[in-house]
Formats: sequence, structure tokens, C-alpha cells
Amino acid sequence: MKIFRSTIWGGFIVALLLATGCVWSDSADDPDYLPLDDSEYPYANLPRLVIETDNFREIRNTTAHIPAKIQIYNGNTPETDVMDIDISGRGYSSFGMPKFSYKLKFSRNVTILDFPKGKSWDLIANYIDKSLLRNYLSYKLAYYLHTRYAPRTAFVELFVNRQYMGVFLLTEHIDVSKSRVNLPSTNSSFLLEMELPENDGSLYISTKIGTSFKVHFPKEKDNPYLDSLISFLDGWENYLYYSSSKNKMDKWFDFDEYIKYYWIQEFSKNNDAAYSRSIFFTWKKGDVIRMGPVWDFDVAYGNKPQKTMQIPENWHIRENGWNKPFFLDSSLKKRASDFWINHRNTFISVLDSIDFYSLQIKKASQNEYKRWNIQDASVFGNTSQIFHSHQESVDSLKSWISRRIHWIDNNHAR
Repeated sequence: MKIFRSTIWGGFIVALLLATGCVWSDSADDPDYLPLDDSEYPYANLPRLVIETDNFREIRNTTAHIPAKIQIYNGNTPETDVMDIDISGRGYSSFGMPKFSYKLKFSRNVTILDFPKGKSWDLIANYIDKSLLRNYLSYKLAYYLHTRYAPRTAFVELFVNRQYMGVFLLTEHIDVSKSRVNLPSTNSSFLLEMELPENDGSLYISTKIGTSFKVHFPKEKDNPYLDSLISFLDGWENYLYYSSSKNKMDKWFDFDEYIKYYWIQEFSKNNDAAYSRSIFFTWKKGDVIRMGPVWDFDVAYGNKPQKTMQIPENWHIRENGWNKPFFLDSSLKKRASDFWINHRNTFISVLDSIDFYSLQIKKASQNEYKRWNIQDASVFGNTSQIFHSHQESVDSLKSWISRRIHWIDNNHAR
């Protein structure tokens, strides 16, 4: 459901306040609007999300879901009514950063910024990505490579409890639905993430060789098909690591979908995708493993302190986890090389689009780095790259991708 503010009285209030900036009265006195004072951080051509938690409760962790209100603005005009949500922190290591990510959950399916309806959405902070572009570029690349599903995203500015929090990437939460990860709503269809077990109440499984997975869907721990899933994964890893021939790959694995997934991760040299975490895939009984969707690129494209990760040269993804056996097989390696040749222009388009995308957030980046003055600082031990402006961080990203394309061009067949 998408609810627009269109009353005559509401329009009168908006018109009256436009002349003095956007400063709403207290929501207790005017429940149609959430207070928004943008005098210090003026409108910067992005949608603005205004959130207030119940009794201004602080968001202290990733498990407590706090009742809150949200209203979305387009320019200085409220685009929606005030809506009820639950909000929590999100992220693995990133939640401990000064600017952290959030998860939003509505009580019903809603449309946000013309995206398909959904209940759950993520606000990605991108605090350690000084360009703010890495996740956005990667999801666009997944879309243009025609992966089965790529999260839809949009840049927004966020206000929480009457404080400006900066530029965020509003992103569809990875859910099972017809417009997201399209799986049958049965207990024999699974959405999994390769991840080490945590004490968070979630369902985790592991294979005989010790690979662990978080089961995102379905969440029931007494699912009778869990044994079938584990048995399939055991058989798959036994085939992958110990079979001398890969000519029966199609029995276990959708390699065509994997090639798209692999090249997005390798192209970006994504540290998190080296089979440590944020590796999503689906499986349903009677079918094969299908990789995706891609997720989490804030420490990709050279954005790591280790020298081996900062440079755009050398392979990274193919040296780790399930990837490594593929590239020991000459026929599979050739299929990967052919994919690069046939889709090289799509990867080049990422480089060509950076100026256009950065222009969308150019004005908002001034607000961002007024609020979080980190361009010339080492951020949370993650990167020591120093910039004197947002444009410098964008130019550095462009240079890295250009060099990465050149290196892959000369080495994809090796």
C-alpha cells in the first residue's frame, strides 16, 4: 500500500513551511507529520526518510525490534502518511561503527519509492565506503547481467529521532517473495547464507566437512526436509572436492548462474565473498544449488587495509571455498573466460556510469561529510586511504576499476 498526502489542509501547511525551511511541529500536536528540521542539513535532491522510535528509545543492538514511526519526504513535501514500523540495527561488524545500518519492518506490504511491495527493507550505512557507491554499483551490475534477482536500491537521506544520520542506501531486504527471491512457499525450498553460527536464535546447519550455513527460509527448526538439505550439501561437497571429473556438474549445481555470481564478486575483488560470509544461494528438493543474490560490497573494489586487497591485480575469489575446484577444471575455467569476453562491455558500463551515479549524491555528500567527517581519516581500521573530498574518493574508485578491467583482460584465460 502506498499512501500519499494530498489533502488541501496538508498542502496548505506544506506551502506555508516551504518558505522557512522544513521544520514541523511536535508530532504529539500534529500526528500527520513527523518533526523534521533540515536547517543544518538542507534538502539535497534525495528522498528523505524521517523516523522516530517509541519514546525515543535508542537502537542498541541488532536483535531488539523497536516500535517506531516513519514518514517519507520528496523534496520538502511529505510523500506518505506517518506509518508504523519496527526498527533494529543490522550488520555483523558494521553495527559497532558510529554510523550503522538499520532494518525496517512494516506490519503489511508497502511500496517505497515505487519499488515492488514488501515488508522488510534495509538502510545500508556505507560508513567505511567513502565513495558511498560500492554496493549501489554492484547491485546495478547484477541487474544488468540478468541474475535471477538483484536487490533494488535507492539513495536516501535519513533522520532518526530528530537527528540527521547521513546518506544511506535503501535496499530491499533479502526475502522470499515473488518480487525478490522467488521460491515456492514450501518447507522443501530453502534460502541459505554461508555464515559462521551466531547465538542469535537463527537456524544454522553444517556439512560433514564443517561448512556452516544460516537458513533464512523457512525458519522452522523442526522442518522435515532439513535432513534432505544437509544430505544434498554433503553429497555436493563430496562431489566438488573429491570427484576427479566435473562432467556431472548439472546434477548438483547451476553453473551458468554461478558464472554471473562469480564474476561480480571477482570483478569487485569482494573480500566478504571469499566464502566467509554473505554468500547466498537457494535449493529446493529435486533441484540444484543456485547461487545468489549478491550482497555486501562495502569492502570490495580495493577498500581493505591489506595491500593484496587494495591492488586491483591478482585473483581473489577463485582461490577460495567452492570456487577453487571449478578453476582446476579446464572446461569450467574456459566457460568462465568466455563469459568475461562476451560480457566485457557490461563490466565497462560500471566504470562509465560512476560519474552519473556520483552526480546523484554530489550535493547530499556535502551533508554526509559534514555529519561524518571521515574523508581524511582511517575508518574503523578498515582502510587507510585519505581523501580531501568526496570527488577524490570517487576518482580513486574509478581508477581502481579501470585497472581491474585491464588486468582481467590480460589474465582471464590463465
